[in-house]
Parts: sequence; C-alpha cells; structure tokens
Amino acid sequence: MMRLSRLLFMLLPFVFVFINCSKDETPTPDSDSKEEPKPEEPNGPESEVYFTYNHKDNSFPEDWIVIHDASGNLLDYRQIDDIPSVDFSISKNNVPNNIAVTLFSARITEDGTNPTYKINTYTNIKTGSIWDKTVDIYEHQPPIIGHFKLTVNNLPGNYIAGATRINVGTSKGFIFEQPHFTAQGDGKTSVTLLSVPIHENEDCLISIYDQENNHKYMLLQSPLNEGDIVLDYVDFDEYDSYLKFLLPEHNNYFLTTIAYSEENPNYFYKSNFLSWTIRPTWDNKAIAGYIDSYAKFQTIFNIYLDDYGYSYSRSGSKVESIDIPQKPAFKIIKDQVSDFEFESDKSYLRKTVQWLYRTFETDSRNTEWNVNSSGGNTHVLGGLPQEIVEKYPTLGLDKMELNEVKLYYNGYSYDEFINIIHSSYTERGEMITEYFNFRDFD
Repeated sequence: MMRLSRLLFMLLPFVFVFINCSKDETPTPDSDSKEEPKPEEPNGPESEVYFTYNHKDNSFPEDWIVIHDASGNLLDYRQIDDIPSVDFSISKNNVPNNIAVTLFSARITEDGTNPTYKINTYTNIKTGSIWDKTVDIYEHQPPIIGHFKLTVNNLPGNYIAGATRINVGTSKGFIFEQPHFTAQGDGKTSVTLLSVPIHENEDCLISIYDQENNHKYMLLQSPLNEGDIVLDYVDFDEYDSYLKFLLPEHNNYFLTTIAYSEENPNYFYKSNFLSWTIRPTWDNKAIAGYIDSYAKFQTIFNIYLDDYGYSYSRSGSKVESIDIPQKPAFKIIKDQVSDFEFESDKSYLRKTVQWLYRTFETDSRNTEWNVNSSGGNTHVLGGLPQEIVEKYPTLGLDKMELNEVKLYYNGYSYDEFINIIHSSYTERGEMITEYFNFRDFD
C-alpha cells in the first residue's frame, strides 16, 4: 500500500501516471573545484548571517546544504545531520543580494548498495531568509489499529480490466490495493479488497466509478471493526454534485476531489478524500464528486496529451468545469543543470526543471535533481562541492538526463511558493493553480 501525503497543491505530483521519455545524455554541472569556503578570520571584518536553516531529522540519513551566489560561485556548504539549526555567515562587505540554496540528501543501504540521492535547488532566494522545517505534519496521524476485508456486491457489468474503479479514502490519502473482481452472473460483478487499514478515530469513504460511468460513495464511520465488511452497491449514495467534462484524445488522466471539515484546515490531517479516478485512454469522460456537508474542497486534475501535460488545482469552492488549454510554444535551447534555457510564447510565474539518473544494471541507483526558480526562461547554477562528489561516487551527475519541465502560469508566485514549503503556510481563500509540463524533448 502506498499513501498520498503532504501538500497536494504541489501535486501531486504525486500521482502522475504520465509516460516517461528519455533524451540524449545531458551535460551536468561539474563539481565545484574552487577552494572550499574559508571561515572568517577572528580579527577580520564583522560578519553577517545571510541564511538560516532550522530542521528535524527526516528519512534521509545524510543531509547537506550548499549555498551559491546568483552567478554560481560557491559560498558555503555544511552537513546538517544532527544540527537542529544552521547559520550561514559572511563578511558584511560581501553579503549577496540573492543566493541559490541546494538541499542534498543521500540514502544508502548498510552494504553500500541501492543509493538514492535527492537534490533540490531553489534559486533567487533573498539573503536573510530563515527556513523552518521543524513542523511535522505527520505528528497528527492516528495509528493503524487493525484491518478489515471489504467486499462490494452487485456492481453493474461483467468485469473489464480498468473499467471499474474502487477506492477507499481517509484523511491520510487513498488505500492503494489491487482489487479482486468476481463475476456474479446476470451482468453483475463483485469486488474485494483484502486488507484495508483501520485508523483510530478515522472514517473511511468508499468511492466506486462503475462500467456505466456512475460514480457513487458510501461513508463508513468510526469506530470500524476488524473482520469482513460486505456491502451492496445498491446502497451506495449519489454525490451531492458532480464535476463532469469531456476529454480530448489523451494518454491518461487523473482526477480527485478532497474535502475539509473546516474553512481553514491545519494541513491535511483534517481532510477527507472523496473521489479518485485514473482512467485509460479509451474513456473520454471525466467525473468527480462533492459532498455538501464539507466546508471546503480541493480539486486536482492532471492530463497528459500527445506531447505535453496540463495540471489544474483549485482550493476553496467546487469546480463546475475545466477547460484544457492548447499547448503553448515551447523549445529547449540549453538543457544543462548548470545552464538551462527555453523559449515560449507565454510568460510564467515560476518553473521546476528535473533531471534524472536511474539504472538497475547491478544494483538500483537513483539520482534526482530538481531546480526551482522564478518565471524567467533561464537559470544559472553552480556545481556541487568536490567533497560531496567524492563522498558519493555513485551520484552519476554526468549521466543525468533532462526529464521534465513544469511551467506554472497561474497560482502562487515564486516567493509565495518558497514561503509555503520552507517557512509558513498561509493559504488563500480561493486559489487556482495551473501549469504545463513537458517531457518530450526529442
């Protein structure tokens, strides 16, 4: 089972089933061979703190912070595993206006195999910024106290792979389990989920999208007991209202609605996942449901067309329709991590560009580098310090390939985005976020 987590405005991305594509080998930043930054001399110029990072330990055992100036020159770097707060200082005469902050994390097994590296760079960061990663949204997650087996009888139609979708949603996300379908005769089908977890004080909302394009739900209220739960599809309820629209020819799409019991929810532990749909290419109808008793909603839609993707998210009220825009002009000019540039006929608020290196030749290796920046069509970035490159010889920086470009043209500005993920989360009452994503670069 997998779980959805964290802030969904980031989309989720979370959930894309879009087809990966590859490209010729992409040059990457060489390691920064410049002399390591030196500490201030005791009697030197007065220093000033230009960046502070507060954090808690996470799932990656080895964490580093690397700081460059806007021209790509290395300013400083630290390993921060057991340090709750890190200050970066420099002579007051040399404080830059903007910096690029790179968070580097490594996870390697005890025998040195299966390394995973996550690199996230944020350019255009104002000096004096304080990033606080001490808030743990998972501290509110109730424990799993048992499991139950779920069976729903009398679904319409004889089972066709992918034609019926069943999901069990809680405030922690959806339960992803392969359903088991059984023909009942008379054009009816039953579906079974063998092990649905029970969270303490948590309801379960079961949603089904059947072969006749009906979308219904049933809410199982806490407390839930272990054992077998058998339901009849005839007892399922219609949603109070629906989002329905037709799709163009596409490769795949994803659509979900999430509900909140409060107008200003504190993160997502007070949410409830209402409906979830991933449908194959032959289906040109999109549908999702809303329940009026909730105070606020989040609607998330992603679609991948012939050679580009479009993503839509709305926080606040229900969505009545979604119009998929035409592909903008888009062309890659420079595809290096250190020197990236594109052309487009549309302006953007911000962008995220991702490079990947993955191999399974001997043991699995996975390096992911995401560069987040403002809406301009370029970025310039310095390389990782030589110490980090030498410490992790399986990084494969010279083997990374450009994987995806996300161009946000509606929603939070870049500064708001940085504040949300690294400082404070102040949600707007009504927020629509839209972006294009590109993965076909040949």
